[in-house]
Formats: sequence, structure tokens, C-alpha cells
Amino acid sequence: MARWLAISLAAVMNVSVGATDPSVAKLDPAWAELEKKTTQLLGQEGQRQVVDMAYAEIATDACGGLTLNQKAMTEGFDQLAEAGNKATAGRQSYERGMMAYFGVYTGLILAESFLDKRSFCDGVERAKARKGGPSRFWTSQ
Repeated sequence: MARWLAISLAAVMNVSVGATDPSVAKLDPAWAELEKKTTQLLGQEGQRQVVDMAYAEIATDACGGLTLNQKAMTEGFDQLAEAGNKATAGRQSYERGMMAYFGVYTGLILAESFLDKRSFCDGVERAKARKGGPSRFWTSQ
């Protein structure tokens, strides 16, 4: 089970709960490093939002029965970018980092979805039932 993903999504759900493929755990070091770097740039709430948005995007493609809410995604990116106005590193640097980390999270989540699709989609079903987290970036079909 990807321990770092569990930490990142603790308030929402654990994508890897019940993961049966031991290969998923091999991603733990990548999760740990990415969480540290993303939190340094975006803060804990920003890091969680980026994970939720990446998860929502991959789950839409991997599991079906979901539509990505483009308006909510745009608002999510805008909210994160607004925080960049206050970033000491500068807005451009902040936004580049935000988008880069979103891309890396998307890749890690995609990898997990391929390694253990059944467990991944079971996690998506649990996420759909919860308010907030990645579910705020979906519209049901």
C-alpha cells in the first residue's frame, strides 16, 4: 500500500486501500519525495488539492461513470494560482512548480491505476460517496 498516498489523502480516502499488487508499494519513495517538495511550495492544503485534482482526472479515464468537471478544475487551478500571488518565490516560479507537480502526481496515480486497477477503481467508488476531496472535481454521468 502506498503509505505516502495514504498520508496525502488521509482526510479523503486512501486510493491504495486493499491494493493487492505489491508493485504499488514500490512507488512509496516517489510519493514521499513528491509530497515533501509539493508541500514546500504549495503548503499542505495546496498539496492535497493538487493530489485531488490529479486523482479526479485519472479516475475519470480509468474507471468510467465519471465526468471531469472542467469548471471545478479551472477554479481549482485558479485558486492555487491565486496563492502564487502571495508566494515569495514569485508567481511564475510558483505556477511552473504547481503545474509540474500536478503532472508528476498525475503520472504516479496513473501508474497505480494500471498496477492494480480493481483496487484503484474500488477506491474511486469510495471517493464518489464522500463530499469533498476528489469528488468535487467530478460530475456524475
